[in-house]
Amino acid sequence: MDKRGIRLTNYYLHPGDNRYMVFEYREEAHAAHFKSILEKEGIPYEDHLEEYVDQKKWMFGIHINYKSKSEKANFLCHAHFRKPMIGNKVVAWSLIIFTASFVILAVIGYLKTR
Repeated sequence: MDKRGIRLTNYYLHPGDNRYMVFEYREEAHAAHFKSILEKEGIPYEDHLEEYVDQKKWMFGIHINYKSKSEKANFLCHAHFRKPMIGNKVVAWSLIIFTASFVILAVIGYLKTR
């Protein structure tokens, strides 16, 4: 954790050299997928594995010139492993239909009172 408090993202400016961004991953599959995206996009990087007693941390250093491309790669990596908020499709569609029904009823009610 840095001096400013809790980080909400898995990337930050390198504490020793602000010309670089550091991306951290704690799962090997996520790190491997991120690495493959970086290579596919032609983004140069340095990688490092830190091993602790109970966990591992994969770190990637990327020059700030590639900030937007590397952030996009990071988002794509997280999207690849993200699970749907509502896993059951029947429940998801039921919720959408239920919500749409209330919106339609609200619009009808508004139009009738005018």
